[in-house]
Amino acid sequence: MESTDEGPLQRAMLLISKHPAVTAVSDPTVEPGSRVIVDVTFHVNLPNAWLAKGRSPSGVLVDEIVRFGFPANYPFAPPEISLRSDFDRNLAHIQPWLDAGRPVPCIYDGPLLELLHSQGLRGILNQTALWLDHAALGQLIDPEQGWEPVRRDALNERLCCCRRSGLAIACKSR
Repeated sequence: MESTDEGPLQRAMLLISKHPAVTAVSDPTVEPGSRVIVDVTFHVNLPNAWLAKGRSPSGVLVDEIVRFGFPANYPFAPPEISLRSDFDRNLAHIQPWLDAGRPVPCIYDGPLLELLHSQGLRGILNQTALWLDHAALGQLIDPEQGWEPVRRDALNERLCCCRRSGLAIACKSR
């Protein structure tokens, strides 16, 4: 009989390590504020010609390290996902903010909490692997869906416009 005294983070680590796209999981580290950081290496499905080079033309590596930041109240809040700091921010579906200098991918058309509650951590892992595969192939934008807005729900800035000149600048919110 398995022990039932495992906490949510231990169960998450086990689930991450067993995901078919995951090749490595770092030991967790705790940041100030009790956020637990885990670096997860995803194997990205690249065509053979790119596999030999170790990267796609868009710069996605065959083995991408994705950082998962688990908040203290996980699983009541989703992990924060970020990519390596030099990941190309010009690709589609990259959030307009950084997490500790790391780009944040938009892996789901909605809040991650919604995905966590509907499909669990496995859904977040599946979407992350799919996002990396699509990023490598240059297929992040779905032409069937049409124009895709940039999610800005966690951006703490506002746009300030001058009526006379038409110039706009981003201003920090208070």
